[in-house]
Amino acid sequence: MSQQLSGKARDIRDSWRRFSLRRIGYAGVYGKGLAIEFAITFVLLLPRYRAGALSVGDIVLFNTLLLQLNQPFEIIGHAIDELVRSYSQFLPFAKMWGADEEPDPAAHQSFALKYGPIRFEHDGEYFFVRETAAVRALARRRISTRRGCQ
Repeated sequence: MSQQLSGKARDIRDSWRRFSLRRIGYAGVYGKGLAIEFAITFVLLLPRYRAGALSVGDIVLFNTLLLQLNQPFEIIGHAIDELVRSYSQFLPFAKMWGADEEPDPAAHQSFALKYGPIRFEHDGEYFFVRETAAVRALARRRISTRRGCQ
């Protein structure tokens, strides 16, 4: 039992580790892309700033515009991530649906009663009386144990 629990815990930890490493990798690629984007921007715009053709506000505005243009790509990345996640969650169901059906038993035995029909007469009353008696007995037992503890 202990080995089974530790095996499942190990599997869960390994899944989270893979997920975390994948997310860190995506974040690293995204960060490097932004760094390259800003480096190219500064290489292209700093000579114009030094010449007086652009102000610091123009550079900030241009970089903000580039960041806003990155959002559609980020949304596309999230959509791809959701598709992959949905596919991985749907795959077990697809395997189950594609599996062969269980064969029906060749000889169907029909259900037949040996002692005549089943009748339900006054069963609800008996159940209610029996349950009420059991609840009363339990309540008496609890009251007697509480009195003994005081």
